[in-house]
Amino acid sequence: MIFVVWSGDSQEAMRKSGGNRLLSFTRPISLNKIALTLMLVSSLLIAGCGDEGDPLKTPPDREENAEGFGAGYEIVMNRTPDLPDEPPHLAGDTLVAQVAYPGGCAEHEFRLGHEASRETTQLWLHHRAESETCSTRVYDEIRRAVPDSVLGRPTTLLLMPQDSVPYMLRMNR
Repeated sequence: MIFVVWSGDSQEAMRKSGGNRLLSFTRPISLNKIALTLMLVSSLLIAGCGDEGDPLKTPPDREENAEGFGAGYEIVMNRTPDLPDEPPHLAGDTLVAQVAYPGGCAEHEFRLGHEASRETTQLWLHHRAESETCSTRVYDEIRRAVPDSVLGRPTTLLLMPQDSVPYMLRMNR
C-alpha cells in the first residue's frame, strides 16, 4: 500500500502507516494531477508489454509458437488430386492461398501476419474459429493484402502450419 503525505513529518506518517511506502511532497498536489500521473504510468506499463502476445507480430513456429497459426488449418494446392494445382502466390500486393480447415457451423476469419528483415519477408495466416463445433472439411480461397512496407524485400516466404519448410512466394536476387 502507498500513502501520500502532503506535508508535515514524514517519519510520524511512516509510523502511522505501519511501515508502508510513502510518497512525500512538501506542498499540496491536486488529486487531478495525481490521477493523471497514475493514468500515465499505467498506460506506459501496458504499452511496455509489447507485441509478445499478438499472433500477427511474432512468426509462428510449429514446435515453439504453433498458436501463432491459430485454429487448425492447412494450405492446400488443390481440392482434389484431379484438379490442377493452385499454389499460394502473390497477385500484385495480395497473397492468394487455398486453405482447408474443419468447420461448417461458425464464422471463420483469416488474418495476415508478417515480419520483415532486410532481405526476407515472412507471411503467415492466423485462423480464428471461435465456437466451432463442426468438423466438415471446408475449402476456401483466402486473399489478403500485403502491406507495402514489407513487399519490397527480395525474398517473400509463406509459413505453413503443416510444414516446417516455408513456401517460397518470390525470390529476386
